[in-house]
Amino acid sequence: GPCKFSWNASLAKSFRFGPQERHHLDIRWEVQNFSNTPNFSGLATTLGSSSFGRVTSAAAMRTMDVMMRYNF
Repeated sequence: GPCKFSWNASLAKSFRFGPQERHHLDIRWEVQNFSNTPNFSGLATTLGSSSFGRVTSAAAMRTMDVMMRYNF
């Protein structure tokens, strides 16, 4: 079937604060399929079918997650 191509990326930052900087806030942003390239699947392989050789579906496109964690 068609090849799959996907770049994933993430950025993270930690902020320290409070007495003796014992508290910190972690923020993280993750992106799956950063380039938003379609990954096709579902190649029809039944010989004689009207959809033979056609791509019938695609995987999920770009998704993003934002996470925040407070440590004390």
